Amino acid sequence: MRREGRLLHDGEWDRCTLFDPNVQPRGMSMAELRGGFLNLARTLYSREETDARRQGFKRRLRESPHFGKRVRRGAPEEFAA
Repeated sequence: MRREGRLLHDGEWDRCTLFDPNVQPRGMSMAELRGGFLNLARTLYSREETDARRQGFKRRLRESPHFGKRVRRGAPEEFAA
């Protein structure tokens, strides 16, 4: 990326966050990157998506063989009752 000149702030690693891109994507403008990120966030945190994740979590919890069992604190797993 450095050779291609795509680092926006070379060496400024504190600027490498989810919200502060430090790399110019190949074949995409910064506006396209920003728009795609915002669209992804809207989708991931939409009511439909969060409800689906919540339902999946609840289903997996109900199906877990360990759900509802008490484990003695400090007991090895094979001796937990």
